[in-house]
This record gives sequence, C-alpha cells and structure tokens, in this order.
Amino acid sequence: MKKKLTVTFLSLIVMVFVVACGNQSDEQDETTANEPTGQQEDNDEQGLSDDTENDVEEEDDLDSTETGSDGEYLRLGETGVMETIIGDYEVTPTSVRFVAEMTEDDPYITPGGDTFIIIDAKITNIGDEPMNADDAVSQARLRDMDGGGTGSHRGNVSIDNIEGELAPGESMEGEILFDLIFDEEYELSFGSTALESASNVQEWKIYEDEIDSE
Repeated sequence: MKKKLTVTFLSLIVMVFVVACGNQSDEQDETTANEPTGQQEDNDEQGLSDDTENDVEEEDDLDSTETGSDGEYLRLGETGVMETIIGDYEVTPTSVRFVAEMTEDDPYITPGGDTFIIIDAKITNIGDEPMNADDAVSQARLRDMDGGGTGSHRGNVSIDNIEGELAPGESMEGEILFDLIFDEEYELSFGSTALESASNVQEWKIYEDEIDSE
C-alpha cells in the first residue's frame, strides 16, 4: 500500500512539473512573437527617413517653383499696386532716359553722379480718399548694381513733375528725376524705405538697353 502511494505521489509531481514547463514555453513563444525583429525596426526607421526626405524634396520643389530669376521684379510698362498709409495707388513706369544736365533754372544743373536719370511714369489713385501725388513720388527710389541708391529729386522746373492732389480714380502722368552712376541695370522701387506696417514694396528691373540717351 505504501509503495502505491509513493508511486502515485511521484506521478503527481511529474505531471505538475510538465505542466509548469509547458506554460513557461508558451509565454516565451508569445513574448517572442510580440517583439518586432531588428529587421522590421530597421525597415520602419528607413520608411520614416524616406518619408522625411520626400517631404523635404517636395518643399524644395515648391520653393523653386515659387522663386525664379527676376520673378519678384516688374518690368517697364507693368503696373505695381501700392497699399500705404498715405493712400492706395498704382504706379506704371513707361520709359527711362539719361540726361547729361538740367537747365540753369533748376536747383540741380549737373549730376552728382555720372548722369541724371528721368523715368516717365503714371500714378493712379485707386483709394477712396484724395491723395497727394507728391507723397507717392517721395516713396520712389532708384538703385544701381553696386548697391548705391538715391531718392527722387523734386522741384526741377525743366521736367514734368508729378505733383498735386489726385482724386479717387484720377491718374497723373509725369517725370521722376534721379541722379546716379551709369550702370548695366537698375532697380526702381516704391515703398522700400518705409516701415512694413506703413507700405508694401513694388520693384521694377530696368536694363541698360531699355534706356534712351539725350
């Protein structure tokens, strides 16, 4: 009888051990199955890197599309719209010429630089209130390729100055006088010296072959 009990007791111990080992093996298999492999992690990281590179490439393509050579500049005959604290108006420069000297009645007879530069332009008041055309001309500035720049000379009697009041919808054509060096190209701007909160900026590129000489 004691021998049978011993055998039975040993059998129970063996069964408990076998079941415990089986459960531990199942838990290890389940844990292994849930853990990503090193290859999978590498692939995921590579996929994230590729997506990031694609995003950067798309942004570069967008930037290159939006910004081209001379893309921000207007040309002679094209109209720029100004929105300023002195009023809203349009500027259209139509032609440019070099002038060696002014008349004796002018405050400036000979240029301080190489030449006088006269730009024919039209100013149109597109706002709802009257504005002074002189204020619009005061925003004009001409720069050469070396970075030198000058504002307009006003008060010369030998040119057709753009001055006086402009009613809403009214236009005025005339001349704007500058004094600068000879150069291959120039940049005409309106609003470039004003605060950002006071005016926007419009710029025109003017090339040497577009300029007449007197």
